[in-house]
Amino acid sequence: MPSHTNAYTLSAHAIVVAFFVMVLIYIDHETKGVADVFQLRHLPAFAVYFVPTYLLTIALHALGKNKLSRTNSFLLACCVGIPLAFVLVIAILIWK
Repeated sequence: MPSHTNAYTLSAHAIVVAFFVMVLIYIDHETKGVADVFQLRHLPAFAVYFVPTYLLTIALHALGKNKLSRTNSFLLACCVGIPLAFVLVIAILIWK
């Protein structure tokens, strides 16, 4: 069972990643307003982007927390992991 600080870190990662995935869905050309982000038709896209992005940010945080402080590792994992995961997911979806 994870400790309280690990649970808070995992929750913080989930919230930050979910926010940025929603922003990505919002800037899609088919989305007309903020309410469109929360429609069920965007749920598969949310899952496709959220899962790898969340896992990558958690992995980067785990790698960085040995050398950096917890806060710096969290920020670095989010700043590097979120754009990297988005690019990787888009590249995988485009590649045929």
